[in-house]
This record gives sequence, structure tokens and C-alpha cells, in this order.
Amino acid sequence: MVIFGKLLPNNRYDEARGNRKSAYQGSYKVTGNHIDYKDDTGFTADGEFRDGVLYHGGMIFYLLLYKLIFLRKIRNRTHTIYCIG
Repeated sequence: MVIFGKLLPNNRYDEARGNRKSAYQGSYKVTGNHIDYKDDTGFTADGEFRDGVLYHGGMIFYLLLYKLIFLRKIRNRTHTIYCIG
């Protein structure tokens, strides 16, 4: 199963698992190399960044950067996306 976790600029995250888009959503807070998650149901988890890699829940997530371009009003947004495959 492939897991994509988007860390959005407004301190929210959106996690897709396999074919389930937005399987989990919630908030996150980064302090130094540590990240704390709380999903919208109240479940909490944490992780640690080391050398651009996120270690979370026994899994290793690798960083991908995407630029999203909106055609109506040209503006660029960068979302941080971690992926495990």
C-alpha cells in the first residue's frame, strides 16, 4: 500500500492510503525535528525528521515537493508531501 501525507502550510495534513484519498485529515505541529499529529477524530501520533526523512509509526516517509499552479490567478504553492511505498 502507498501512503501519501501532505503537510499543508496552514498546519493541517491530508493523508491518502492506497485508493482512499483523504483517508485521514487533521492538524500537525513541528517543533525542531519532532512532529505531532492529531487527526480530526482525536487520534494522536508523532514522528521525527532525520536528514529529510520522516520516521513515523514504524514507517519511513520520503520527501517529495510539488508545485501547484492555478490557472485563473497565476500563483504557486508548495506542499510538502511525504510518501511511503
